[in-house]
Amino acid sequence: MAKHQLSEHFNALFYKINPKDTYEKKASNAYQTIKYIISNFHGPLKALNPDCFIQGSYKQQTAIHSINDLDIIVLCKKNLAGNQRKNRDELFQMVADPFLSDYRYKDKVCYNANSMCIKIDHAIRIEILPTIKRKFEEEPFYLFRPEKNRWERGYARRHQELLSYKNKGNLNFIPAIKLFKHIRSIFKIESVSFHIECLLYSLPTKCFLGSPVEYMTKLLNYIAIRNVDKWYEKSIKTPCEERCLFNNLEWNLTNWRFFHEIISSLAPLANEAIRVQNQVRAIALWQKIFGSNFFPSKVES
Repeated sequence: MAKHQLSEHFNALFYKINPKDTYEKKASNAYQTIKYIISNFHGPLKALNPDCFIQGSYKQQTAIHSINDLDIIVLCKKNLAGNQRKNRDELFQMVADPFLSDYRYKDKVCYNANSMCIKIDHAIRIEILPTIKRKFEEEPFYLFRPEKNRWERGYARRHQELLSYKNKGNLNFIPAIKLFKHIRSIFKIESVSFHIECLLYSLPTKCFLGSPVEYMTKLLNYIAIRNVDKWYEKSIKTPCEERCLFNNLEWNLTNWRFFHEIISSLAPLANEAIRVQNQVRAIALWQKIFGSNFFPSKVES
């Protein structure tokens, strides 16, 4: 048991790192606008019966203050027979057409032959991922991976379900993801949200038990105690088990080593923070982990 739980301090930290209402409103409005434009465009896309839904941090409630984009999947009914690259180029063109035809967006659409998504930089940065639904299955859908020049399976909805299910056990899984994303932001770590989610998903439930002081100390130590290269040699799968987490096309070794180095430097600070008798010292140690601008020295009673 930690000497100082600092519950109010962590409550203040979560308040600061959570997305503000202005972002929530912008994201909601942007999604509704994108969905309306796609649904009401009278072009070749209409024949593919497109269906839109949100994926990523905003949908999974793992977003933090630094989020500034919105990920939208456009699911289309299309035959994959024939040239895979040609199918990709045709689909991207059809999904981009409604926005290239709209004076509000036509100068803000960005994608090329090597893009995995269509980016629209408007009031909020939007990333649209054109995908293909086959037969009557909801998932997997198929998305085009330019680095492999082929269509591969995707499980956005199932990924969301699995994260929510893991969080139901003790309600600490999603808060832990937010805290690790905040650490990524503070220390400028090159790792995408999806990779952090997959890593934490692979960790045992016991690591997420207790208060924030307790579960963050356990998580930092669990990651730090194993050699960085031993971690990378593990065949950790994504939650839906469709691919491996550690490889050059996902979490590459250079970025993983930097992430592990930072986590390994923070674990001793957390260890001292839960043992130290002096509360001021404990607070100072957590501030080194989460930043003094986010983890307060004092909280209003």
